[in-house]
Parts: sequence; C-alpha cells; structure tokens
Amino acid sequence: MALLVGIDEVGYGPKLGPLVVCAYAFRVPDASVDLWKALRLKEIVVADSKEVYSPAKGIGPLEATALPFLAVLPASDISSLRTLAKRVALGGESSLDGPWYGDVLLPLEADRAAIDDDAVTIWNACRRAGVVPFGCWAAWAEPAAFNKAVLSGNKSDFLFDRACALVKAALSASPGETATFFIGKQGGRRFYLPGLVREFGSVWVLEEQRGTSRYQFIEKGRDVRISFLVDGEARHFGIALASMLGKYLRECAMRRFNEWWAERKPGLRPTAGYGTDGTRFYRDVEPELAKLNLRREQVLRSR
Repeated sequence: MALLVGIDEVGYGPKLGPLVVCAYAFRVPDASVDLWKALRLKEIVVADSKEVYSPAKGIGPLEATALPFLAVLPASDISSLRTLAKRVALGGESSLDGPWYGDVLLPLEADRAAIDDDAVTIWNACRRAGVVPFGCWAAWAEPAAFNKAVLSGNKSDFLFDRACALVKAALSASPGETATFFIGKQGGRRFYLPGLVREFGSVWVLEEQRGTSRYQFIEKGRDVRISFLVDGEARHFGIALASMLGKYLRECAMRRFNEWWAERKPGLRPTAGYGTDGTRFYRDVEPELAKLNLRREQVLRSR
C-alpha cells in the first residue's frame, strides 16, 4: 500500500476570513489509481469546490460531500465545527480563535441521516477498490496569523509553507510508506525546487512544465513524489476533495463570522470577504472594533 494525498487551498485572495489549506489522504494499492473511476461515487459529488458551492446554492451541497468523507476517517468527530477543526488541525496549531466562532453544531444544512448513509457508501466503495481513507489535515490562518506571517515575506511563500506543513504532517503520520502528493498549482508558479530543497533537503526535478511540475525525494529511506497541477481540482480526485473540504471549513467559519457581526450590528449585510465587498464590510464594522476590544489585524488582512 502507498499513501496518496491531495492538497489544495481556499481563501488565498480575500480580505476577511481564514486561509484554509487542506489535505486528504488515502492508502491505495497504486498511486496512479484514478479514484473517480475506482470509487464510482455517482451520487456523491467530488469536484472543484467553486462548481459545488455558491451563496445561492448554500452550503448544503458542499456539506453533503465534506462530512461523509470526514466521517469515514479514524477517530472522526463531526458533531461541531470546533471539534472538527481541532481534529484536523496541524499539531500544536490553533484554529477558530476569533471571538465570533463559539461552537457551531454540524451539520448546518445537510440531513444527518443522509450523511451517515453516504459515509457507509464511501466506506464500501473504498473497500471494493482496495482503498483506505487515512487522514485529513488543515493548515488554518486567521487574518492576525496571516498578517504576522507575511509581514517579512509574501503571500505566495506563506501559502507554500502551509502546503509543505501538510506534506510533513502526512509523512509523520505514515512512517516508512511510499507517498505521492498532488497539490493545486499555487499562483501560476512553475518552479518549486528552491522551496522544496529548503523544506526537505535533496530533491530531484522530474518535470517542470506549464501545466505540471513534478519532484521526487527520499525521506528516511522512502520514496516521496510531489506533483503541482494547474487546474488540479479538475484533474485529480484528491485535489478536488481537498478543495471541497477546505471550502467547507472556510464557509462554516464565514457563516459564523457574519452571524456574530450581525448580532452586534443589526442590518449589516453579510460578506464572502472578497474584493470591494470585503472592504465595504470592514468599513461598516470598523467603528465597532474598539468597543468590542478587537484590533484591525484580527479582522482585516493587510495584503
């Protein structure tokens, strides 16, 4: 068996809310397996999160995939957002540290019985394909942590660091196993060798093309391969699933963020946190910061 891990980010560009970089791992007979074909989950959508979620559709379709895939993992707890975030957080890192989170019971919109049924469907499909759901990790950065991290660097370096932290978490959880990682390409970057060498030591370049960059290194005697893919959510099941899980965590967080502010400023329109609407929202809440004992950097990203 080999470890197969998909990694993708959600929330890289907005002005408000967390950046979530997520990884989901399977044990597979062969890292080249096409999980879309192998699992044949016709009724359970695994796709680019941007296709599954929209404010008009609500979080239900996203939740209907995210929670069953989380439920089949060992020691899973999907009863609330806080317990879920704690379960997937990287060791020693905090998440959900804003005052707006509290503890939100899950699911938010999907039917719990349907989630349980779909978890059984996923587990049976995996068993038939000789695949084992292994783990999920999320590198979570609220605006304050994001601002601190990029103060002396840049956003792309921080995103790369978070992805590498997830690679290390998966490797640490599976000592000795051959591991293959598929990661959504970050900001159109083609060349990842310097960063990989900094993080992992000696690394070989297998391919550096416009659409795909592939690398290999040896970690404690085992073979590790990493591929960065343009449009990875459409090309690889693991990246698509990681995209959906990360989007689910971020949208749960943004829902509670909007609700908390609406409780304190009636009539405030909710926001997804992007662009001019994120600026509008911050402008509306800025007069309330001092009386709520909040700092600008806790709410607004500096870059």
